[in-house]
Amino acid sequence: MSASERSRQGKVTFREMTVAQVRERKGLAYLEVAFLESARFYKLFRNNPSFDEIVQQLRDSMATASSLRVACTTLHGDIIDRVQLAGPPAGPSTTKRNG
Repeated sequence: MSASERSRQGKVTFREMTVAQVRERKGLAYLEVAFLESARFYKLFRNNPSFDEIVQQLRDSMATASSLRVACTTLHGDIIDRVQLAGPPAGPSTTKRNG
């Protein structure tokens, strides 16, 4: 089963990461993306059907220093498949305790 088939079946793993740099090099079929949480350079291929949308989300995230949820084509891979806006950070519990 391919990574895209696993993704369609809901078996995708997202990592919350903050964009440090989006680097475009002439002649490459992909952009290089660096995240603060990883020493690795990730790749976003231009043939990704959501390329333009993902690039915009990456650049917006970098400009606002906000994190994104990033899914790669394989669990420990470096090829970006999709991104989502991260939810708000979890706040303190509002559960009241007796006593």
